[in-house]
Amino acid sequence: MKTLRVGIVLILVLAGASCTIRPHEPWINRSAAAQGRLATVRAYYDALNRRDLDALLGCFVERGSYTDPTLEEPLTGDEIADYALSMYSAFPDVEFEVVHYGESGDGRAVAQWIMRGTHTGTTEAGAAPTGEKFEVSGMAFFALEGVKIASVEVFYDQLAYLTQLGLVAASPAAS
Repeated sequence: MKTLRVGIVLILVLAGASCTIRPHEPWINRSAAAQGRLATVRAYYDALNRRDLDALLGCFVERGSYTDPTLEEPLTGDEIADYALSMYSAFPDVEFEVVHYGESGDGRAVAQWIMRGTHTGTTEAGAAPTGEKFEVSGMAFFALEGVKIASVEVFYDQLAYLTQLGLVAASPAAS
């Protein structure tokens, strides 16, 4: 199999073929509506990373909601801003690196991300600072009305998050 791959590459090189490899760009070949939805998702994460609560809330429709595994009920309006403030208080250096955006064409979009930070403040749940750094992967599923967020549902590995913060012991199998 290796010989076949080498042979194909050699044929392409000898034939003068060129290949340009570009990083994933979700904006290419998208309708204007799709580009608008993806721009909203990007603006949401930009606002989170800038700690711009007005811009964050501006991404949502009037009764837009946010939920993640730690919440009993979805948050709306100023509750979303208050939740973000509590995250910034517990993790002043928190940042989201979005590694992929996508949208399905039916008012839905998704973002795959990596969240990083250092636990230097008390969490919303009351956990005292540990000083530990964390890095967890997650996904957010967006329902959009036009180019505004109607709801965002976030999922991430809570056990990895809590283990990295030193709030739960690592399982022997994970060691």
